[in-house]
Amino acid sequence: MTKIRDVFGIEHEAKLISSQNSPYLEYEYKVVQRMYNPNYGDNRKCICGHSYYRHFDSYENMEACGCKYCGCSEFVEDTTEIKNKNLPHHCKLCGAYIEEDNLSVCDKCASEYQI
Repeated sequence: MTKIRDVFGIEHEAKLISSQNSPYLEYEYKVVQRMYNPNYGDNRKCICGHSYYRHFDSYENMEACGCKYCGCSEFVEDTTEIKNKNLPHHCKLCGAYIEEDNLSVCDKCASEYQI
């Protein structure tokens, strides 16, 4: 493994995949790219207080950019609002109260997750 810098100047551990004698030295390295998940739930709240979808740039193919409103660098779900998920008569996904006895997911979550 060799350390190389990409076009943005970020250093990576890379493996040489071309011959030492070839006109171009070609390296391979792992890239992790965070992408928007349309099935996650746009209205889930981050610990910064803003919704999930606000952490992506709609002008740049929904690239993960951090919160556009407060500078929060990544979405971390705020679980303090969903502590009711294990109580009877509460949605197992969002914690909202459900009046019906036979439901485990509220209508909003059922339509959002297409259940």
